[in-house]
This record gives sequence, C-alpha cells and structure tokens, in this order.
Amino acid sequence: MTGKRRLEVAAVAAGAAALAAVLGVALGGSTKTLTTRSAVPSVPAPSSASSATASSDPRGAPAWPAESRAGARPKDPRGGRCNEVRHGGAQVDPARGWPFDLKTLSSRSAAVAVVRAVARRSWWHTPGAGERGDSYGVLPMTATNFRVERTVRGTLPSYVQTVQDGAPQDGSFPCWQWAYQISNDPLPDVGHRYVLFLQAATGGYEASFRSADRFEVVANRVHSLRDFYPGADLTFAMEPEPLESFLRRV
Repeated sequence: MTGKRRLEVAAVAAGAAALAAVLGVALGGSTKTLTTRSAVPSVPAPSSASSATASSDPRGAPAWPAESRAGARPKDPRGGRCNEVRHGGAQVDPARGWPFDLKTLSSRSAAVAVVRAVARRSWWHTPGAGERGDSYGVLPMTATNFRVERTVRGTLPSYVQTVQDGAPQDGSFPCWQWAYQISNDPLPDVGHRYVLFLQAATGGYEASFRSADRFEVVANRVHSLRDFYPGADLTFAMEPEPLESFLRRV
C-alpha cells in the first residue's frame, strides 16, 4: 500500500471515520536501516496499564469514531476461528518523506503540544472503495484520546484524538486475537506523556507523520520513541533533552 495514514485530531472529528484509509502499510514489507543510539536511557518508561482501554472517558474528551462501535469482524477465507491467535505484523517504509530532524518536523508543523494519553480504543476498519485491504477483509485500527496539558504553538481544544493503523491483542474488541500492530510505528500508551506535533489540515490539524509526530516525556525529559521501541524508525534518534530546552527549539 502506498501513501501516508492520517492521524485524525479531535478538532476535526467529523472526518475521523473517513480518514481510516489504509496508507503506507505493507504486510511483510522491508524497512530502511537507520543508525540508532546504542545506549538505552537510564530512565525507564513509566509503568502503566498501557495496553488497556480506559473504561470511562473524561468529560469533554472526543467521541470515538462511529466505526469503532460497528463491531466488524475479520472473515478468514480459510475458515479459521477468532480464538486462534494470528501471528504476524506489518511495517511502514520509513523512506517516504518522514522528517528526520527536529528542524524539519517543526517547520512542517502548525501546532505543538504537551499531551497525555488518557484512553484508547481499537476496532476493525472495513476498507472503502479504492482502499486496499488484506485477505481478512478488515484492518485493525486504534484511536487515542490525549488530554492537552500545554499548547506550545497553535490553538487546540482540551483534548485531541488520533487514529492510527494497527491494534494490540488486548481483548478489548471483537476477534482481537487476529489484530496486529505496525512494528516500526508504535501506538501511544495510555498514561504516558508526549510532545505531539500537528500539521495544518482543512478545518483543523492532523498528525500526518504517524509516530514521527510524537516524542515521549519521562521525568520532564524528552526522548525519541527509539529509546523505548528500537524498531521505531519513522522517527529520528536523539539524546534525551530537558522538556523546556526541547520546546525552545521547536
């Protein structure tokens, strides 16, 4: 599949379901080899129930995409059953125009915010006309609601929502045993704090560079996602940096 998946923001939630197009994913595809830091940061990622979907959503948080309530299920052409765990995954080609330095990412972004992931929901997306799916007829998707703690650039609501390819095998949606994640494009973790970059879009903003638009904040230091997910090669490697110092450079 070609192109880039758009990660929809709550400010334009009306188009969230329509943006669940399958873009930039290739099952069993190859990725570009990039140079990464050999050292793992001494400060670990915060522990949390990161794979769980919050049971109740905060007041003012955006509604989940309508498709997430439709209950679509995969259709295995081989007649398999959902209680049989499906193994495998997908990758995104990191050479398709992703910004590989902070200056470029900042120059392409209309809004920047410090956010915290507060809830997550996964479902099976039914591809529309012109979309490419897999042999199961549907594709796993995950929406994440973020509480905006601080807007650094632009104007944002109190919460934003992103939609991303892939879903965890966490028991939270029908036939979850067949879900898979994009191995080099990790999903946000509930309870974790991030610096989120957003690009201008019709009627609001979007995070069009997938996980390359997100940096994790641990103990007020900003980390590349590569520090915690070595295969996350859509984003660039960087030394951990104090939050305020990082924000002055965006």
